[in-house]
Amino acid sequence: MLLIDKILHHETDLEIKKHDTDAAGYTDQVFGLSHIFGFRFAPGI
Repeated sequence: MLLIDKILHHETDLEIKKHDTDAAGYTDQVFGLSHIFGFRFAPGI
């Protein structure tokens, strides 16, 4: 869940709308949490 933590606490004024990652960052939990927190998760599967 390090990915979600980094997106929610990125210490900038930017609004994260989409996050791209490689296939190693893909999990069902990250898809679910990203939807709940309002950003799009786009792994390169």
